[in-house]
Amino acid sequence: MNYAREMTECGKNGYKCKHNIRRKYKKLYDKNRQEKLAEIKRELSKPPFLRNKYKTKREFESAINY
Repeated sequence: MNYAREMTECGKNGYKCKHNIRRKYKKLYDKNRQEKLAEIKRELSKPPFLRNKYKTKREFESAINY
């Protein structure tokens, strides 16, 4: 189930239900963001000539701000 569908179905149940769904999806977003930052750190720990990604500063900044 996705966020929009859960919020629609939950709309009748009031604020508490919506708040719980927001919290759940925020945790998922934060977890995905932490995984992405860990991947970036691993890639940046390699020397520049061995990197597959983030060879330029622009690529690195766009990955952080995704």
